[in-house]
Amino acid sequence: MLRPETEWTVRLCYVDFDGDRFLREFENSYAKITRGDMERLAPGMCEGLRRLKEFVVRYSSSSNSNSSSSSSSNRTNGTGK
Repeated sequence: MLRPETEWTVRLCYVDFDGDRFLREFENSYAKITRGDMERLAPGMCEGLRRLKEFVVRYSSSSNSNSSSSSSSNRTNGTGK
Protein backbone atom coordinates (compact mmCIF):
# COMPACT_ATOMS: atom_id res chain seq x y z
CA MET A 1 0.00 0.00 0.00
CA LEU A 2 1.33 3.42 -0.90
CA ARG A 3 1.46 6.06 1.83
CA PRO A 4 -0.35 9.38 1.35
CA GLU A 5 1.67 12.05 -0.47
CA THR A 6 1.39 14.31 2.58
CA GLU A 7 3.02 11.77 4.90
CA TRP A 8 6.77 11.59 5.31
CA THR A 9 7.75 7.99 6.04
CA VAL A 10 11.24 6.59 6.55
CA ARG A 11 12.27 3.04 7.23
CA LEU A 12 15.87 2.33 8.10
CA CYS A 13 18.07 -0.60 8.96
CA TYR A 14 21.28 0.41 10.69
CA VAL A 15 23.67 -2.22 12.05
CA ASP A 16 27.11 -1.21 13.29
CA PHE A 17 28.19 -3.30 16.26
CA ASP A 18 29.92 -6.56 17.14
CA GLY A 19 27.00 -8.94 17.64
CA ASP A 20 29.17 -11.70 19.11
CA ARG A 21 30.56 -9.37 21.77
CA PHE A 22 27.10 -8.05 22.53
CA LEU A 23 25.69 -11.56 22.99
CA ARG A 24 28.65 -12.67 25.13
CA GLU A 25 28.09 -9.70 27.44
CA PHE A 26 24.49 -10.72 28.10
CA GLU A 27 24.68 -14.50 27.73
CA ASN A 28 22.65 -16.21 30.48
CA SER A 29 21.64 -12.83 31.83
CA TYR A 30 18.17 -11.43 32.21
CA ALA A 31 19.48 -7.97 33.05
CA LYS A 32 18.01 -5.07 31.16
CA ILE A 33 20.29 -3.51 28.61
CA THR A 34 20.98 0.05 29.72
CA ARG A 35 21.84 3.16 27.74
CA GLY A 36 25.37 2.84 29.11
CA ASP A 37 25.58 -0.72 27.74
CA MET A 38 24.48 0.53 24.34
CA GLU A 39 27.01 3.39 24.39
CA ARG A 40 29.79 0.95 25.31
CA LEU A 41 28.88 -1.91 22.95
CA ALA A 42 27.32 -0.07 20.02
CA PRO A 43 28.72 3.47 19.97
CA GLY A 44 28.30 3.85 16.22
CA MET A 45 24.61 3.04 16.42
CA CYS A 46 24.10 5.48 19.30
CA GLU A 47 25.86 8.25 17.39
CA GLY A 48 23.87 7.47 14.24
CA LEU A 49 20.60 7.61 16.14
CA ARG A 50 21.60 10.90 17.80
CA ARG A 51 22.35 12.42 14.40
CA LEU A 52 19.14 11.08 12.90
CA LYS A 53 17.14 12.52 15.78
CA GLU A 54 18.84 15.92 15.36
CA PHE A 55 18.01 15.88 11.64
CA VAL A 56 14.37 14.98 12.20
CA VAL A 57 13.93 17.58 14.94
CA ARG A 58 15.60 20.27 12.82
CA TYR A 59 13.63 19.30 9.68
CA SER A 60 10.35 19.09 11.59
CA SER A 61 10.91 22.49 13.21
CA SER A 62 11.73 24.24 9.93
CA SER A 63 9.00 22.38 8.06
CA ASN A 64 6.37 23.33 10.64
CA SER A 65 7.30 27.01 10.57
CA ASN A 66 7.36 27.07 6.75
CA SER A 67 4.08 25.23 6.30
CA SER A 68 2.02 26.86 9.06
CA SER A 69 0.74 29.57 6.73
CA SER A 70 -0.41 27.08 4.08
CA SER A 71 -1.69 24.36 6.42
CA SER A 72 -5.19 25.83 6.71
CA SER A 73 -5.61 25.97 2.94
CA ASN A 74 -4.34 22.39 2.64
CA ARG A 75 -7.02 21.23 5.05
CA THR A 76 -9.82 23.02 3.26
CA ASN A 77 -9.17 21.64 -0.23
CA GLY A 78 -8.37 18.11 1.01
CA THR A 79 -5.50 17.57 -1.42
CA GLY A 80 -2.62 18.33 0.89
CA LYS A 81 -0.83 19.99 -2.07
